[in-house]
Amino acid sequence: MAKTDTTETTATEAASTPRTESRWRVTINADPVPGGDCDVSLTINGRITQVKRNEPVYLTKDQLEVLENAAVRGYRVPSEGRVVAVKGVRRFSYVVHGEVQVPIGFFDTSPETETAPESEAEAGLETP
Repeated sequence: MAKTDTTETTATEAASTPRTESRWRVTINADPVPGGDCDVSLTINGRITQVKRNEPVYLTKDQLEVLENAAVRGYRVPSEGRVVAVKGVRRFSYVVHGEVQVPIGFFDTSPETETAPESEAEAGLETP
């Protein structure tokens, strides 16, 4: 029986290979309304992340989904005098620049950070 060539990963090789996860590079545009240049709060399972506007940031899939689902619903009163709900429109204007790979455990949303921070405090995330 011929011996087949198999590739095995040793523990040292596995440890030296950086593990990464997907993030999306996004820019949230400022709105021309009062307060339209304030940071955007994204809340997932009680965890709040403040995201700056007009700056490219890295968002997780869950954070991007919250941003996509954020809507504003309005109401109007037609001439008949009854209140009618107006379908929601997107709350934030944003641009998705593409998907990037970052080290697992990368807490910061800022693309300027070169290495993954050790903790959330080190990452500079604001949690009220």
